[in-house]
Amino acid sequence: MKRPLLLLLILNVAVLNLFAKPFKKTLVEQGLYLASLMKEKASCDSYFAEASLKDDDDLFATLSEFSSDDVSKPTAVYKISGNFTEFMQGIQATPDTKAFSPVLRKEFELSMLSGFPALWNFSATNSVSCVAAASVISSHKVFVSKEISESCIYVFTFEDAYPVAVTFECGEDNAVFATATFVLDRHFPKSLEDMFPEIGRRLNVKKISY
Repeated sequence: MKRPLLLLLILNVAVLNLFAKPFKKTLVEQGLYLASLMKEKASCDSYFAEASLKDDDDLFATLSEFSSDDVSKPTAVYKISGNFTEFMQGIQATPDTKAFSPVLRKEFELSMLSGFPALWNFSATNSVSCVAAASVISSHKVFVSKEISESCIYVFTFEDAYPVAVTFECGEDNAVFATATFVLDRHFPKSLEDMFPEIGRRLNVKKISY
């Protein structure tokens, strides 16, 4: 009698596992995954096959720094949210979106969000090579999440690594498009206020628990 009961128990567990919901990573876990992927890219010589990239000494010097960074355990995670279009309009010439259709305005706002890490890198370094190095190993991922309802940026800080900025763009049906970029600014978050006085009026920078 014991054997049939054991088989029945095993069958029940198998059925439960079959219909169990798959484990979903949090936004922080997704961001750390992308950070580790960027570190792997920076460490892989064969990833940079183009001769034009190999000829840029400054670019490869920056990539060497990224490859030695430890991005496994963040010391803190910050969320940057708000109106990125108004923020950009406050620091540089951008189109007036009042005449845009809702669809075009949304696309433009997402472009302002996704362009923020590159602007940050250039403001922090004034170096095209540094911006290129961060861009060439930038990593992307699409997943489903109900954790956020508005597009935003998470910034991960580490003890022995440059910060990592991960933009989360909200799509339809809870889809999220994530893009991770190294940021060459070891003085974050104080540095943002020095670089962009508009940051406090247009965008919110908040430390989050995870």
